[in-house]
Amino acid sequence: MAAEPFEVPEVKDQVGWRLSEQDKKDLRILMADRREKSPTALLRDVIHEEAEEARKRWLRATERFATKETGG
Repeated sequence: MAAEPFEVPEVKDQVGWRLSEQDKKDLRILMADRREKSPTALLRDVIHEEAEEARKRWLRATERFATKETGG
């Protein structure tokens, strides 16, 4: 069964996010683990890493789809 279509929302220049206590704990753990003093830099790095993994998954899926379509 195919997944439902998903429309990617627009991303604004700033994201408002009220951190929960768990968010703060998790952020501090990641900052300590990476020895990063800036939450913004840490979040930027994490987003880039996650996006790279997603990009690879999408590329593999596209390649599989193209192979099925061409019968190869």
